[in-house]
Amino acid sequence: MWHYQMTDTDCGLCALSNGLMFRGMEFDYSTAAKMLQSRGLQLWEYSGYFFYLPLLLADYGLKSTVYLPNNEEELFSFCDKGSVDEKKLKGLIEKSYYNKYAMYFYYESFCQMQEEKKKINIVYAAMDVLEEMKNGKVVLVNITLEEYYNKLIEDSSKHVITLIPQGETYLAVDPYEKLGYREFENWEECLQIAPKYDWSNFHGFAVAF
Repeated sequence: MWHYQMTDTDCGLCALSNGLMFRGMEFDYSTAAKMLQSRGLQLWEYSGYFFYLPLLLADYGLKSTVYLPNNEEELFSFCDKGSVDEKKLKGLIEKSYYNKYAMYFYYESFCQMQEEKKKINIVYAAMDVLEEMKNGKVVLVNITLEEYYNKLIEDSSKHVITLIPQGETYLAVDPYEKLGYREFENWEECLQIAPKYDWSNFHGFAVAF
């Protein structure tokens, strides 16, 4: 029985819980919140940032590989603590889809990922999702609703879903499926088209473990 979102914003933690459950591990939101709090990071109504996920995996004792698209590499290159070009960084932030209020936790979580070298491998390239599936890895992908549902939903906000390995194929578990799609007139069509998404074309943030 998969876990589904409790709010509109907890897709990341919910997707992580499904991946851990597949691995035979228990997960609860309060423990995750405490883990993040010990790192100086914060949740809002169980909403966090994608980079929180590999940090939580590390705290659970699991190694992961984080894939970051090449077009964001310049942005990340300014995250190294103690050597930030504030002026140039500010310009990059203004061009980013992340709001300024969120930037502290966004960059802090990325910096902490860099420090977890034994448990987190960062790759500045798109993930070969199908190859990770063949290797039996659980994959958490950060994708827009608009892209995943082939523009049936005009929503460019980011969403996290879990890809569960099933031999040479996969099962895509969408944590929002039970909660929110009924608000869209074409939600049944959305759920029918989702399994047809071509993961070989995916180029967003992803975590494999």
